[in-house]
Amino acid sequence: MGGPTAHDDGFLDRLQAELHQLREDDRASNNQLGTLLSVALGLLIVVVGIYTQTCPLSACPPATSLTKVPSWVYLAAPALPALIISFAAILSGLSTQRSYYSREIERQILVATGQSDQLNSSDPAPVPAWSHLQLVL
Repeated sequence: MGGPTAHDDGFLDRLQAELHQLREDDRASNNQLGTLLSVALGLLIVVVGIYTQTCPLSACPPATSLTKVPSWVYLAAPALPALIISFAAILSGLSTQRSYYSREIERQILVATGQSDQLNSSDPAPVPAWSHLQLVL
């Protein structure tokens, strides 16, 4: 076949190191995603405040208690939250791809250690993998 097997020197160690790095990346990505979404929510609240408490200079009535701001503020205000939400969507897509890759690494580890990666096989149950736990949750 030509592919690596469990008998290759360090193959299992390389798989485990790769899986460890994937899990670290996943944790960091989850932290980034939570932070980005919190910041985007805060900025959206600020944008709502801008739209409800201000008026553009060119369209403000003379006797108003609203704060007068330039028109470009109305155009630029939603840009930053939109960019942050777009970046969060990209991170989510990368996280999804990383999870598929980590499942494949876990399957390779199961094969390299002589275990079955099929949950419904007649073989004894495999050592629980992170992908199995994610599917259960």
